[in-house]
Amino acid sequence: MLEVMLQDLFESFSPLIRAQVFSIVGNAAATEDLVQATFLAALDHKDSLLLDEERLKGWLLIVARNRAIDYLRRSHQLALLDLNTLDSGQEEDSSVLDRMMIDSAMDTLSDNHRQVIQGALVDGTPLVILAAKLGVPEGTIRSRLHYAIKILRSELQQGHETR
Repeated sequence: MLEVMLQDLFESFSPLIRAQVFSIVGNAAATEDLVQATFLAALDHKDSLLLDEERLKGWLLIVARNRAIDYLRRSHQLALLDLNTLDSGQEEDSSVLDRMMIDSAMDTLSDNHRQVIQGALVDGTPLVILAAKLGVPEGTIRSRLHYAIKILRSELQQGHETR
């Protein structure tokens, strides 16, 4: 049971931890090693950390950041570290996770829905122009936009609940 729980935690948090560590060390192989080391450290503290998922997430991010900095120190690359990246802290971590959730939700959309979201909401293209560009009636664009937003809202709500 503990093994399954740890596997779920790894699957949930490893993309976020990996993104943070890679942004610091810039080396894929070292990043993978540091992510593994971070989760091994969590295993040593499993009794206190598994009770609160938000506490675990914060703890993992801090441990991963510290291990990445230690790696840079050991490899004499600390001068390459951008201190502004470290100062952004929790806000950046949250925005990375939000971006990953949005990308995942966008992947659930059909191509037609994704085109409308991209055109109307991301690029700011007026619906009438988007309709002409895609060769469909404006009402179809409005309908696709409505259902795409509904799907995204549902996906993001589910993702937020599992966070």
